[in-house]
Amino acid sequence: MLKLAFCSALILLAGCASTATQSTLEFEMGRFTDGVPEIPADLLATTQRYGAARGAINFGWLDDGLLISTRFGESNQLHRVRTAMGMREQLTFFDGPVAGAWVPAIADPRGFVFARDEGGAEFSSSIPTIWERDNRDD
Repeated sequence: MLKLAFCSALILLAGCASTATQSTLEFEMGRFTDGVPEIPADLLATTQRYGAARGAINFGWLDDGLLISTRFGESNQLHRVRTAMGMREQLTFFDGPVAGAWVPAIADPRGFVFARDEGGAEFSSSIPTIWERDNRDD
């Protein structure tokens, strides 16, 4: 068994050596690149749109929808989604990001608690805030 693994590794290495191209070692922005072909411009243009995707973090269920966080502008903000495939309805509008949110285990019609950063520090300055139904435009 060991002999088979050794022979397989040897064949693999021999195959790699035979396909090696002329070395084009480059140093750019703190990294070395060797033997990586240029990316065609048409491929870059085609795949560019996939880099602009936004993710969402699920924080829990409210009495009237799902509470999520997604990047809007330059910072994460809280949104509510009322139905499946529904639009995101923005609930917070701060300059700094919302760091997290906590929804009661049993949907509380009064709201939820969230933490946000103040002053753009985006670390260790989170302020707990209560978001209540009175703030909603229902």
